[in-house]
Amino acid sequence: VDAAEARIAALGRRVRGEAAASADEWVLRLTELRRTQGQLVSLREMRYADAGRLDALGAALAKELAAAAGRAATHFADERAFDGYRARVAETAARAAAIATAADAQPLAAVLDEQAAGLTTVTETAGTLEITDATVRTRILALAAEVLGAVNQARAVLDGRRRELRAAETEAEFAAESALLAQSVGGALAAADTPESCEEQLGRLLVQIENLTTRFAADGERLAALDAG
Repeated sequence: VDAAEARIAALGRRVRGEAAASADEWVLRLTELRRTQGQLVSLREMRYADAGRLDALGAALAKELAAAAGRAATHFADERAFDGYRARVAETAARAAAIATAADAQPLAAVLDEQAAGLTTVTETAGTLEITDATVRTRILALAAEVLGAVNQARAVLDGRRRELRAAETEAEFAAESALLAQSVGGALAAADTPESCEEQLGRLLVQIENLTTRFAADGERLAALDAG
């Protein structure tokens, strides 16, 4: 509880005393405040927690969050507030189109998830604002929706490129494994000069085929090729 109180005080001083220069900074501050709210909820579940003190901290935190949301809204309503977001999303989309392996998609997917989460914070903040001018809320939501649309487009580019690469990688892997299996068959035929060695070589080939079947179990085309072989 002491740590939570100190954190709330520090966040309050930061929000009141430091001017955020970008939508990103406001999103980070709001996210920190919301995360601290969640921590207070967790503290209430602890045995011997001081409920009265937690209530006071919760009220103080709610006040800080409302004040921060009000200040953030003024920034979010600016037409250029999300220029930084737009630039980063465009950069992520360009990187998504240029990934060289399917595995390269995962870090970019995490970036897009983070960007989408930040925009969700913006829309949730706009939804809780107590403002008389409804056009301000509408403008914030419209700007956030525009950037979120760009995030979704970048995600579609990434997913398409990942599917394309995964298909090519699977085909190359299967070709290599098939070539290896063919060499194994040739070697087995050469080595099977007695009934015992024939049985041994057959067992090894069956294990190799079973491993391939397991590896490509979700690929009907590859399984059919193995069956045909």
